[in-house]
Amino acid sequence: MRQTAGNGTEFWDDRHKVSRLPPGTVKHLAKINAAKAWVSIFKTLAVLATAIAASLIWWTPWVVIPAIIVIAGRQHACFLLAHEAAHYRMFKNRALNDFVGRVFATPIGISMFTYRVLHRLHHNHLYDSRDPDMAVHGG
Repeated sequence: MRQTAGNGTEFWDDRHKVSRLPPGTVKHLAKINAAKAWVSIFKTLAVLATAIAASLIWWTPWVVIPAIIVIAGRQHACFLLAHEAAHYRMFKNRALNDFVGRVFATPIGISMFTYRVLHRLHHNHLYDSRDPDMAVHGG
């Protein structure tokens, strides 16, 4: 394993080579599917509502502790939905992406507009010293 100056490549094996997906695969994966987006949204909201309701109705450690674990997992799902919306990859309508992104980013303490700017910088400067996510990715 080669050592570098903290630009993210220190985790790569020396034999690491960039491989590209075939164009057809990229096109298939990049297709916006609003139906799948809506299913993800409703599943996330349903699981959150169920966990919150159960913990409020049956206020015991046997219900509340598992509910906390479920809610933590759904917080991650909220971040993933906000991330997809930040890339405008959930719906073809940009305003709907903005709305859904705000709905899911706000409860987890993220400003959708600030996140979109910082995340764009992350993609522009992936794994170099200007990458705002370098501390997260590089340790």
